[in-house]
Amino acid sequence: MKYIEGDQLKNIFSSLSFQKKIQVLIELTQQVQFLHDNDYLHLDIWPENILFDGQAILHDYGCSAKLLNGTFVSKLKGSHIPQKLLSLIKCSPHVFMGNFQIPMHLG
Repeated sequence: MKYIEGDQLKNIFSSLSFQKKIQVLIELTQQVQFLHDNDYLHLDIWPENILFDGQAILHDYGCSAKLLNGTFVSKLKGSHIPQKLLSLIKCSPHVFMGNFQIPMHLG
């Protein structure tokens, strides 16, 4: 794994120009699209899990999940998502409750 020498995006976002903020959103969207194209869900995207070293870098994949035909099938680390690892305030209800039978549209 590559060491990233940067700061959390939340600490520097307000100092970025409008154009750079747009670029950051594009970079994050591309990273999430890459995960979805490869049948993975991050499940814990929030400001503390985005680093910035000139570009936005999504990290902390501890709550990531694998999909099979658009359906949640497994956790990368264990059979369930430990609630202490989730960002509870920012976590969607179906992720928090472990209800992955809700259709997830990735297209």
